[in-house]
Amino acid sequence: MNDKENKNNGSDQISLEEQKEIIAMMGEKPIEVEILRTKKRYTIDWLKNAQMTKLASLLIQKKHGGKNETNEGSDTFKAILDDNKLACKVASIYILNGFWKIRFRYWMLWRWFYYIRQYETSQLMPLLLAGRERIPFEQYLFATSIQASAKEILTQMTMQQIEEKLREFPRNEGSQDQGHGDDDSGEKKAE
Repeated sequence: MNDKENKNNGSDQISLEEQKEIIAMMGEKPIEVEILRTKKRYTIDWLKNAQMTKLASLLIQKKHGGKNETNEGSDTFKAILDDNKLACKVASIYILNGFWKIRFRYWMLWRWFYYIRQYETSQLMPLLLAGRERIPFEQYLFATSIQASAKEILTQMTMQQIEEKLREFPRNEGSQDQGHGDDDSGEKKAE
């Protein structure tokens, strides 16, 4: 019985590496990723504003300046995987965490990946997936919800203004004979 219990306890326990991965996925520590078929390891932390801005401008530039504008509705991650050069650029953005690192090292790092090391998209896949996980979705969703509520409030305000205008029309029908139906011209004539 003790042997069976020991085997069951051993299989139920999580290894130390798995525990580290779970903690990293929860967001406390950066994820350490290795590029396939190399010994090079990089750490991917939560994306900061400079990284998000650079990534967004890169994807917008690719969408508008690229040759395949017919795939406007396609997934951006699929677009990254389809273009090896874009994958190298995105991978370098995920690695360089901070404004100054992106400002001074981005141009060199993506060219190093693409031209010198000649990494394929399949080699960069773990790095791209880890970077995709580190996009701060909670902040994005919070900002989106605020924007949606503001849009709803603006819509309600305009509906209220339209309703007020519609209420004014029956009262102004008699004054249309006197003028052109403008509120200002009717008020001046009444005074």
